[in-house]
Amino acid sequence: MIFLKRWTCLLLIFILLGGCDTADSVNAEPIAVFEVEVSALMLASGISPTSQPVTAEVWVTHLAPDRWRVDYAFDTPISGIVYGPPVASYRKRAWHVLTPGVELVIENGREAIVSPTRSFSSLSVEVYRFNDYAPDHYAPFVSFSDGGAALYLGFLTGEVIVDGMEYPVRFRFQFMGLPFEQVMPMCISAPESPSSPVV
Repeated sequence: MIFLKRWTCLLLIFILLGGCDTADSVNAEPIAVFEVEVSALMLASGISPTSQPVTAEVWVTHLAPDRWRVDYAFDTPISGIVYGPPVASYRKRAWHVLTPGVELVIENGREAIVSPTRSFSSLSVEVYRFNDYAPDHYAPFVSFSDGGAALYLGFLTGEVIVDGMEYPVRFRFQFMGLPFEQVMPMCISAPESPSSPVV
């Protein structure tokens, strides 16, 4: 069962703005500035739809033309985040976990970042541009000829593990582009119905 917010951000696009002087761009402040709330409420069996989701603040920062950093801050200590089935070799090849004591694993056919020894409230991952085709999945990245890229944010969301059980997460994203780069979240409207509550 999937519960979506009324506005669900599917895509994040980093677009280079033309006509910028290279010398000026060295000292320019990055353009920072969209905040979008996304609920990926893929509920585990036995969890009530009214369960209060964990909240995660997520910062997606473009560090270099082919490299992004994703920083999560959870409001509840967790022992892992479960992303879902592998998407080709996207996470295995393009993700580098920066947080000590946690690791990317595959458990029961799903990829997860877990800590076998402790709970954690923050998580940092570097993500590299990944242009390989992922059959039966959204493309993780779509690269543009000017160096810009579209990122599919769904692959950054999942459920968290707390006390051995999986819980939904309310993700709040903030984005930071490179100097003179425009960041454009692309959103869709989820239908309002009793089976798709707005949370």
